[in-house]
Amino acid sequence: MRGVRVLLTGGTGFVGSHLAEQMCARGADVRCLVRAAGGPARHALPEAAARIEGSLEDSAALARACEGAEVVMHLAGAVKERRPGDFVRVNVEGTRRLCEAAAATRGLRAFVHVSSLAACGPSAADRPRGEDDPPAPVSAYGRSKLEAEGCVRASGLPWVIARPPAVYGPRDRDLLAVFKCVARGFDLRVGPAARTVSLVHAGDLAAGLIASAGAAPRSTYFICDPSPYPWEEVVAAMASALGTRPRPLRVPRWVLLPAAMLSRLRGTITGRPSIFNRDKVREIAHAHWTCSGARAARELGFAPARTLREGIAQTAAWYREQGWL
Repeated sequence: MRGVRVLLTGGTGFVGSHLAEQMCARGADVRCLVRAAGGPARHALPEAAARIEGSLEDSAALARACEGAEVVMHLAGAVKERRPGDFVRVNVEGTRRLCEAAAATRGLRAFVHVSSLAACGPSAADRPRGEDDPPAPVSAYGRSKLEAEGCVRASGLPWVIARPPAVYGPRDRDLLAVFKCVARGFDLRVGPAARTVSLVHAGDLAAGLIASAGAAPRSTYFICDPSPYPWEEVVAAMASALGTRPRPLRVPRWVLLPAAMLSRLRGTITGRPSIFNRDKVREIAHAHWTCSGARAARELGFAPARTLREGIAQTAAWYREQGWL
């Protein structure tokens, strides 16, 4: 990546911040699209990264940001709907605008679009999803990510689509609630009793995304740990890192929808919507969210730098350092 001119969207987000750090450390010339001063910025950018003010709704800013870029890394998106229609407005229309701006850029070598396993939907119990399986998203978020993929595929750009599963690591807030439960001695089991998941550490995902920039155009990859995990193994790794022996606490399935409705009401009142909503209930109802990393391993040489237990221990230590646990 040394000397490569990269435009990064979503650089102040959880995964984007890890990617920005790794690209700057490798000597890339990184510019990050950020909202104007006073807008939300969750994580600081590396000093070496340049800032370009704008948003996915600002076509003129996107044109300025793309000018001269050799690689575009598109991570920005909505994972929660703060206003009705945010998923379409940000994930779909925002991606379409960015593709149009990138298409006018001379010398573009790669457009790496970060999608999600949610765009494909849950997997079978005995077979992780492959990249060529027909997608069947079960949430509005997943459908918006799949539609965004369609914008990228139709753009004529030298695109690569990366589909991570659940991502964990320092700075993540989504799995923090699970860590907190385990720290308090509870193994909260919601939905189906037997669950399997694919995971990837944010640092490993960042390395995989950098490798994706050198992939053959019009390629799609799941970037994940080599094998899915039974949920019990994930909880055991957390318990080992936190020094607890959590007791299973089963939450009946019928509790989920009322809880989601209360969460949504609270979000409406506070203006800070929770990721736990009716869509999340639909996702929880499916026991298996797994994908195969075989293609990424074979074609990108992708291999995680850490085991699940190492990654979970690092994450727990970071949470404690920050006072989150």
